[in-house]
Amino acid sequence: MEDAARSIDRAFDDLRVVASAARHGDQLAAVIVDAHAAAFARLLELAEDPDAVTGDPELAELLWVHEAAGDGDAVEAMASRVDTLRGSIEQSGVPGLVDAADRLIEALTELYGRGLGRAVELLHQSGQGETLAAALEDPLVTALLLAHGMHPAPLAERIEHILAACRTSLGEHAGHLELVEASELDGRVRIAISGGDEKQRWRTRLSIERAMRELVADAVDLQFDGAEAEPRAAPGATFIPLTSIGRRRSARWTELPGVAALDDGGVLQVDHDGVAYVACRVGSDFYVALDPFTTNSLRLVATTPPAVEAGDGTRFEFTEPLATHVDGGIVEVLVK
Repeated sequence: MEDAARSIDRAFDDLRVVASAARHGDQLAAVIVDAHAAAFARLLELAEDPDAVTGDPELAELLWVHEAAGDGDAVEAMASRVDTLRGSIEQSGVPGLVDAADRLIEALTELYGRGLGRAVELLHQSGQGETLAAALEDPLVTALLLAHGMHPAPLAERIEHILAACRTSLGEHAGHLELVEASELDGRVRIAISGGDEKQRWRTRLSIERAMRELVADAVDLQFDGAEAEPRAAPGATFIPLTSIGRRRSARWTELPGVAALDDGGVLQVDHDGVAYVACRVGSDFYVALDPFTTNSLRLVATTPPAVEAGDGTRFEFTEPLATHVDGGIVEVLVK
């Protein structure tokens, strides 16, 4: 942890060369600390014996963060706020500042990631199994554990837990649920739903999707057999809170140039590596799909779900967009 702390100090020193960069660096640090403060606070709140964590000398200098104003919103907004602040530093044009910002991001997330991992380890060693179980079912704590690649439960085990909960909550209306595939390599998950009528299978699928978006954020390519998506209730993209730190990369993630520069409501067609894509932006969210159009005159005509229309009246809705994330101001897509 001392190495990470020294890296943080050096990055701050480099950013102080320019006043605006120093200010954005301070804000960058606050964003990362607040998000991790939320997780520490939740762990200590859930702990049967908080002294098992608070009495550890390795965490003594970090535990003040549990008194910061971190909350669930701090975790959810972290990735976009980090990207925005890093972009502001990049706009200064001063050599070395972006590198300093990246070092600051990496060192801070490493420092607090180690602290979070140490806290989980201490809870395990102290025999607080119920606390750990509750923490691993908490969306806020789970989001950061996944982002740092330190969630103790395998992907398949976490999905089976959600399926069991759905069977309990929905009863006979859940139908028969089976986990067909859960790939740790690229986050591809396939679930089979059978039994009951089509409407029941829709409802079961939506219940699973909601739980997966909260607790299994590393399932980036979620597929269902036996239950088509209900058009009026198509889910949004899976939320991955920390896109640039600790994520297990796969060769299937491909950068799409120009997409990150889209304005709200913008549409762009991209040919990349021999594949044609169409992308649009709605607010801070990006939607990407394989390009079905034969024309390049497109406009956004709806937002829920997003839909684009060509000059000849051809329309396409992003009801099942490809998985995307923003990493360092770059939009990447998971190629199937």
